[in-house]
Amino acid sequence: MNGFRLPLVTAFFAFLLGLLIGLRVQAVTPAVALAAAPLLAGLALHPRIVGAPRRRGTVQAALLGALALAGAGAAAQARTDAARDCRSTLEDGARLVLTGALAADFAPGPDSTERIPLPPLAVRRAVSADGVVERCEVEVRTRLPRGAGALAAGTELRVAGEWRLLPAPVDPGRWPTSPSYRGYLLARGAAVLAPPDFARHPLLALRGHSERQLRRLFPRSAPLADALILGRRETLDRGLADRFAAAGLTHLLAISGTHVALVAAVLVLLGRVVRIPRDTTLWLTIVLIAIYLAMIGAPPSAVRSGIMTGLTLLTFVLQRPLLGLKPIRWLNAAGTRPEPAVSVPSASGTRPAETATADPELDPPGIKSARTGLTGMP
Repeated sequence: MNGFRLPLVTAFFAFLLGLLIGLRVQAVTPAVALAAAPLLAGLALHPRIVGAPRRRGTVQAALLGALALAGAGAAAQARTDAARDCRSTLEDGARLVLTGALAADFAPGPDSTERIPLPPLAVRRAVSADGVVERCEVEVRTRLPRGAGALAAGTELRVAGEWRLLPAPVDPGRWPTSPSYRGYLLARGAAVLAPPDFARHPLLALRGHSERQLRRLFPRSAPLADALILGRRETLDRGLADRFAAAGLTHLLAISGTHVALVAAVLVLLGRVVRIPRDTTLWLTIVLIAIYLAMIGAPPSAVRSGIMTGLTLLTFVLQRPLLGLKPIRWLNAAGTRPEPAVSVPSASGTRPAETATADPELDPPGIKSARTGLTGMP
């Protein structure tokens, strides 16, 4: 089993190399990941076939190759899924009827001239003029009709309208892009099919409740709080977003490592305040962070940060006792003392001879000492 050990950093870079190749090279297909299976099988059967033990270099090379093939296949599958997504295949102006649940609260402002937000709709079924649209169980940005009332997250809707493409970037690049912001549905009509139901959409209902609480606590800064805590920027003022971009602080509006770490720190602090045991607090924090990420839609940057935060908290839960490694050990209240140092035997020095001349007196005879008040006698 020692021959199967592989440095973690080397394995990570091998998998990353496979991801980069699968994303960039169009000729790579998802089936390339299946090549890792015979490679590992050959590695396991090598001693029986050849009759010689496996060499360490051969084992590591085979494992690295399997990881690279797995990464390339996973990236190719993601690239293929993005290309087949209905948002990538719909043409501008296509008429659609979408049925699904509203994935965020829709609260239009009192001013009718304000920009209408694009709340996401978790599509369950999409129908076009040609029939049912395949691969469309995704979130679609929807511009609801002007004059539509407030709607809570989790509300079942049937929306009819036209598909509109967003302006393409000047330099699209050669890397595959997410179809999330390729276009949106310009709704001409919307009908409510069912009110929000926690049993049917628990995460959406929880997200809507969180948005309403933020609007109640921060009535003037609710859009900014919604962006910083829940990652929803549909209602954020365009001028404020442009100022963040001009200052180079747009990344603060996306849920990333800092946001997740702050949420975890607050949860741990609350657990300490209410005197919950340390390990229980850390486990609860890991679970609540996972629920939080699922509630906000699990964006990639937040998921990456959540994984790192969870692993960091696990190191405190699963670590070995450090009592014997601490440079300072506190004594018990009973007064326990450490054992005295061991006395090492050593050779004794020479003693002075008994006939040696006596040491002279400290004061000469006849001199009075100011300290003792006595006079020396001859």
